[in-house]
Amino acid sequence: MTDAPPCTLGLRVYRRIERPDPADIARLAAAGPCEISDVARGAGTADGAIRQLYSPMPVIAGPAITVDLTPGDGMMLRAAIDVAQPGDIIVVNAHGDVTRAILGGFIAMHMVHRGVRGLVVDGAVRDITEFQELGLPVMARGITPRSGTTSSGWGEVNVPIACGGVVVQPGDAIIGDHEGISVVPRRWVRMVADNLGKAGHPSFEPGTIRDRLAALPKDAPVLGIERVHTAVATRKGVIHDATYDDHPGP
Repeated sequence: MTDAPPCTLGLRVYRRIERPDPADIARLAAAGPCEISDVARGAGTADGAIRQLYSPMPVIAGPAITVDLTPGDGMMLRAAIDVAQPGDIIVVNAHGDVTRAILGGFIAMHMVHRGVRGLVVDGAVRDITEFQELGLPVMARGITPRSGTTSSGWGEVNVPIACGGVVVQPGDAIIGDHEGISVVPRRWVRMVADNLGKAGHPSFEPGTIRDRLAALPKDAPVLGIERVHTAVATRKGVIHDATYDDHPGP
């Protein structure tokens, strides 16, 4: 046998992270997850089952403090709060477990005290009314009244994690609202921010889409229908000007 050092995998805490420029994060926050997802061609778009848990809710926007937990056990979440800086977003891989809450109002209170600006959990939380009273934005896969934290939970802080089907690295930009969550890798934050508005998808200022609807001519084609016709033709499909008939044939 060799005199090997102990294995620390599964119980590591890294206190320091590199963070993007707050001005670039502010630009991403102003654009929102939909525009970010368009610019990034869908990369970094989290599972839509992770959603905001109260409304209206402030936008989640900031650098990620990442946490990987024993499913349903939030003990090591305390270590993430301890290393967080004002403006950070705590992002938790609770492995999709919605049978036990990894935290409730008391721990949320400590997040607010430390200046944490949001929480994203691939798992469950509880005490949503208290989150709302504290003004702490929270997005999670589920809610349950059952507490899950014990003194024996494992976990790691500020390591790469999975959350909502997306890889999240410490310091990545997290933008979340009622539309969902976009994760932008830290080194790509400025590139994505500089390309906002260039994705080629229509977007409207609040309150203007009804005006645009009123301005559409009655015979206006459906947006993008030409591409549908081209795709059907090139793939040897057919558009029938007839009722449905399941007999074989063209």
